[in-house]
Amino acid sequence: GIAAVAALGSAVVVADTAASQLAAEEGGVPAQLVRQSGGRLKDCNATRLLRRLATELRRGEAEVLPYAHRLVTLNWLEDIADLDLVEDRHWEAWGVPEKLVIEVKANVRAHMEDRIQTSISNWCSGWTS
Repeated sequence: GIAAVAALGSAVVVADTAASQLAAEEGGVPAQLVRQSGGRLKDCNATRLLRRLATELRRGEAEVLPYAHRLVTLNWLEDIADLDLVEDRHWEAWGVPEKLVIEVKANVRAHMEDRIQTSISNWCSGWTS
């Protein structure tokens, strides 16, 4: 209804504002990438994870958007497994809050363990077929 449209409209404004702030801070190629995105985050697993974590951590989406743009728009980290490539020095340099980093890492670890378990199960089932 009208409330959903209003919420969507405010989310777009928040996303555009976060993207504009990031572009202003970065300049150069990163700024161009953010401008090219039109302030909108790509809908991908990494974005969905960060939005879910914002809710779980009782934070507004606006607080997480600059970090989501940093990861997804500027560094093209779109899959959960891609986030495993981010080192502690990156999280620190990007100013990502420690609690968010801890939660992202826990989710990445769980995702990787699930992938390994699935691979092992598939490999073992090949032996029994």
